[in-house]
Amino acid sequence: MGKQINFYLLPSDLDKLEGKLKEACPLIILHSKSSSSSPRELPNLNLTGNNHRWLFYYFIRPEDIGSLVINFVPKQNYWVIDVLRSPIIEFTSCFYDDQILRRGRIYYTDKFYGENDEVIEKPENFKKMGTTSFFSYKKIF
Repeated sequence: MGKQINFYLLPSDLDKLEGKLKEACPLIILHSKSSSSSPRELPNLNLTGNNHRWLFYYFIRPEDIGSLVINFVPKQNYWVIDVLRSPIIEFTSCFYDDQILRRGRIYYTDKFYGENDEVIEKPENFKKMGTTSFFSYKKIF
């Protein structure tokens, strides 16, 4: 089961949002891909590459970093985070090119189906963080 928030923010609002999120709970910002089996940590939400703003990030609590499921993609020669099985929150920033502003999204799943179609719940502290910290509009926005 997934939960999400859609929002519209300008790039200038990202630093303030990041501060509010980190104030609500300790977070590590991750990139979805890595050149090794270790996750790629990022310094903030306001990054650019090839003259374009990055739009896709993951959040994880420091105590959950050991629970990440990371898979190797041989044909691409990099590692990716398994979004479904890892205790992460997806963050998609808003695209903005001075004319068009597209929506952003915060999303996570709190359970998934295992190999034998059994429901597997993510850790209770992860679900609590998602519902109380991220999905309480008064605390974030």
